[in-house]
Amino acid sequence: MNNENKETAQIKLPKIMGHQGCQDDNIKGNAKAAFVEAKRQGAEWIEIDVQSTKDNKLVLSHSYILSGISKYGKGLVCRTNLKDIQESTAKNGEKILTLDEGLAYIKELGLKVNIEIKTVPLVSSFKTVDETIKALKRQGFDDGKSAYISSFSKKAIYATKFLKPNIPRCLLDVANTPRFLKDAKKLDCFAVGFDKRFATKKLIKKAKNAGFQTVVFTSNQLEKAEELFNKGVDVIITDRPQALSNETISKNLAKTITQLKDKLR
Repeated sequence: MNNENKETAQIKLPKIMGHQGCQDDNIKGNAKAAFVEAKRQGAEWIEIDVQSTKDNKLVLSHSYILSGISKYGKGLVCRTNLKDIQESTAKNGEKILTLDEGLAYIKELGLKVNIEIKTVPLVSSFKTVDETIKALKRQGFDDGKSAYISSFSKKAIYATKFLKPNIPRCLLDVANTPRFLKDAKKLDCFAVGFDKRFATKKLIKKAKNAGFQTVVFTSNQLEKAEELFNKGVDVIITDRPQALSNETISKNLAKTITQLKDKLR
């Protein structure tokens, strides 16, 4: 275990974070073009998805199945060697990025990163986290300020705490699971993440009172973003950082106030 810093670093996240960088009909997430577009749209932080291949290499992929990232792909990412995945995705137009390649490019763009560890029963969470931490160190993201690790897997979050306690951690939850906040507290998480469908005002308040920053995924509508911020949400992960930026929300709020004033005249 690395004992250089037993205290989890505390970081303050921005209100908006790019989902898989940034994505739309013309831009695929977890790719260089997505990171460039996120930067252009004003994102300071982006989220990327990491999982392990059959030969224990880490790649950026949200989908667990190859057909989800390439029309030429078949089978599971975790049951396919890196070389075969790269060949399949290259035929589709853009070769899949390894974690090291992705981090190097993100570093070049001056972005910070939330790495979501994708886990499956067939792969050791400990091994995936261990390799992720090594990549963070190689690429200069292990300072406890420029990156954090998130996951739906408590095993992955525990492995992060055990191996590199100064890397901030965020436990994710999709359905308001009982004991979720207690588990996050036990794992010394600085933040917790919720699906927007379950981000109630009561839950957000409870999480904030417990000392967590609250992160909600994934919202692309300005009206929904305003609703979530009004509930007390700290961070929204979105495919469209520019559309949900503070400036855009402020302009929309000012427009709404003006309309209300006009009605009252």
